[in-house]
Amino acid sequence: MERIRDLDLEQREKTIAKTPFIAEHVEINGELISTDFTLRRMTGGPGLAARGAQTQDFQFNPNEGFGEQTSVVWSKSGFAAVQYNHRGARISRIAKYVEAFLSGGKNRRITVTPYVDPDVWARFAASDSHIGMECTIDARPLTSQMAESNIPLEQALRMRQETGTGKLKFKLFYGEDRPGGRVNLFEMVQGLWQHRECVESLKVKVREDADAASELLNLFGHQDSDNILEQDLAQSAGRRFTRESRLRQIRSVFETWLQDH
Repeated sequence: MERIRDLDLEQREKTIAKTPFIAEHVEINGELISTDFTLRRMTGGPGLAARGAQTQDFQFNPNEGFGEQTSVVWSKSGFAAVQYNHRGARISRIAKYVEAFLSGGKNRRITVTPYVDPDVWARFAASDSHIGMECTIDARPLTSQMAESNIPLEQALRMRQETGTGKLKFKLFYGEDRPGGRVNLFEMVQGLWQHRECVESLKVKVREDADAASELLNLFGHQDSDNILEQDLAQSAGRRFTRESRLRQIRSVFETWLQDH
C-alpha cells in the first residue's frame, strides 16, 4: 500500500478485467489502512433527469466515464472491511489490482475470503442432522477445477457458460423426516468453504439432535450485522457520497468489530 500511495495518480491506474481501475486514496494510520478504489465504467450509465424535462446525457470526454467508488479499510492483522457498491469493484478485483504492485510480480498472490464466525461453524460441524443449505455464488471467478464434485459450484459454472449468468442462488432442503443423505450436505458445504472467494452468502439448516428444533445458521452473518444508512453519509455538491464520510463510517464499524474479535 505504501508503494501505491507514493505513486502519482496516473501511475496507479491499471486495467483489471478490461476495466480501468485505480486506488485514488491510500491513508496509513497506525494499524489501519484506509483506501478508496474507483472502477471507471465506460458504458451503461444513468442520465441527468429533472422534473418536467426529458432525461439527458452527461457530457464526457473520450477517456472519461462513470466512477464507481469502493472504500476498503484494511487492518495489518489481516482483516478488511469492504463497502458494498452494486456497480463497483468487488474485493476479488481489488485484490488483483493490489497484486499488480507487489514485488515478485506474477509469483505473488493475495487471497481474500469472507470471515466466518468459528463458533457458528463449530455448531454446524457438531450438529446431528444437516437438513439443508442456501447460498449465493459468484460464478465469474469459477474454473472447472474449482467446481469439480460440488453440485452448487458445478451448477453455477454451467449456468455461466450457457447463459452468461454471473450469480446463482442455490437452495437445497431435505424434508424434516428424511433420514438419509445428509452427510453429503456437509461435504458440499466444505467444498464451498474451500472456494469461499466465490461464495457471497452461505446458510445451513441444522438440528442439534433428533428431539431439537431445526435452526438456520448464517455462516456469513457478520456481513448483515452492521448497516451504514444513507443519512449517516455526507453528499457532495454532485450528489456523491463523500469519501471522508464513507471511510469514517467504515472505520467506526470496523474498529468496534476488531475489538470484539
